[in-house]
Amino acid sequence: MTSRIQETEADVLLRCRAGDEEAFTGLVERYRKPVLALAFDLLGDPDDAEDAAQEVFVSVYRSLPLFREEASFFSWLYRITVRVCCRLREKRSRNKVLPLVGESDLRRTGAADPWVMLAEGEKRRQVRAAVASLSPPYREVVVLRHFHDLSYREIATMLKVPVGTVMSRLSAARRKLRDLLEKELTDEL
Repeated sequence: MTSRIQETEADVLLRCRAGDEEAFTGLVERYRKPVLALAFDLLGDPDDAEDAAQEVFVSVYRSLPLFREEASFFSWLYRITVRVCCRLREKRSRNKVLPLVGESDLRRTGAADPWVMLAEGEKRRQVRAAVASLSPPYREVVVLRHFHDLSYREIATMLKVPVGTVMSRLSAARRKLRDLLEKELTDEL
């Protein structure tokens, strides 16, 4: 018998389907951070992201017997996360702006000069606010492509749309972002 350390994802999923709560807890621990990150990027609010992550894992628990291993578990999980976030966003139907850059974000820039750190943080805040203002179809493709480095094909699979639709939405979203960010820059001058 293999040790738990060497256990493959397929083995863990098999144990989860058999009702092994320890295996499911391990699955949640393994994927909690990526789910939270995606939920935050799509919803823009840490509390909403927490709610979404909890709902995602409840949905995964209930749907695990239906998971067909044609796609990777990770892409299936991301697809559920996107659906849950869309549902939450519609339910709450309010337009939130992402929080301002925090001190920890400034330290991550690696810049020694506090003014450079502040400028980098402000740029990140502007980009996140612009992304948050996009309509959901555009926001989803930007977040999945640029914040989570997914391929066009992976995004298409998750959103259940053709690759061409992903490409056209991404192109339109980039134009909208460029216009929003240029407008913000000229407004500041």
